[in-house]
Amino acid sequence: APEPGAGWSARLSTASLIDAARRASFEAGSVGFGVWVDPRDLRFDGDTFTLDLRIWRVAGFGWWRDYRVEGRTAWMDQQLTLTADQAFERAQSSGAGLVDPLAALLESRILKLLATSVSAALPSSRTEDIGGVRATWTLDRLQTEGPDLLAFGSARFDTIAP
Repeated sequence: APEPGAGWSARLSTASLIDAARRASFEAGSVGFGVWVDPRDLRFDGDTFTLDLRIWRVAGFGWWRDYRVEGRTAWMDQQLTLTADQAFERAQSSGAGLVDPLAALLESRILKLLATSVSAALPSSRTEDIGGVRATWTLDRLQTEGPDLLAFGSARFDTIAP
């Protein structure tokens, strides 16, 4: 059979990706003090990303606050690196400051913690041996288009000795 082409692309519903991230976040549990992190949206545009989060405090009277984290993406050493540059509060439940004045007082610290916590390095390449062929798939670019996340990459197929 002819060798497949070297490029590939995939379209994934951003809502589905966020649902999977929300499930993983809630399975991981509280980050402490009855506070839970709830991913709400993720967008990629060129070499930047935007992540919207809702922070819930379910203990006591409870509250929520919405935050946005903005940062840069980089592709190097077979990794996608996310580096957050800034975080800011976008909204909060009514009375959130009155219910939990400590969180209101520590707002700048919370924003700094969010920005540093979102920074990460993720693998962007995978190699598998399948029936005498070594296949390597590499993710090269992410882009948001409407409600979808588009992934673009390259592939390499090498025959290996049995």
